[in-house]
Amino acid sequence: MTTYKLHLIRHGLTELQTEGRYVGRLDVPLSDTGRAELFRLSEQGGYPQVEAVYCCPLLRSRQTAELLYPHLPITVVEDLVEMALGDFEGMRFDELAADPAYESWMADSHRHAPPGGESGATFAARIADGLGAVFMDMQRERCFSAACVVSGGVLMALLRQHTLPEQPLSAFAVNPGEGYTLSLSTYLWGGHRLVEIEARLPAAAV
Repeated sequence: MTTYKLHLIRHGLTELQTEGRYVGRLDVPLSDTGRAELFRLSEQGGYPQVEAVYCCPLLRSRQTAELLYPHLPITVVEDLVEMALGDFEGMRFDELAADPAYESWMADSHRHAPPGGESGATFAARIADGLGAVFMDMQRERCFSAACVVSGGVLMALLRQHTLPEQPLSAFAVNPGEGYTLSLSTYLWGGHRLVEIEARLPAAAV
């Protein structure tokens, strides 16, 4: 059975993340600290060589992909963009604590959506399609090793719904610039929409 390696990487740090704000779809760049940390991890040789690079359309993910893999073209996958947080974009957690809409969303984010945003169910279906599109492209191009740079929310949600045994979202949390090496096969994805986690990334962070 043919297997494919996909290195799923969280983008580097941004200023809004440092301030404890929901970033969501806000198209902000990497911070100087975020760039420096990615350079450090890359210099330590923790990121594997790949044949192709994919990323979500947001600037911070594209900048991360360009920094880690400067000599490879980048394929943007629209369906892998972060969850739309609507009115909560750019807000700090403490600023939303007393908002009834925020309380409702936190109580059941799968069914409920932030005002002007998308529900967890819609988000999960969309990013599953995005991962499927990446895998399909890898098969079509006979690409057996690729990197995919996404936000932390996308990374955790993908792994929670497409790996076994089932684990809470927090089990897949990683720092900016970190991620996982996944093994994909036509059997597991085509029949069960599952992937296997092989290792943490980068090696220098483990």
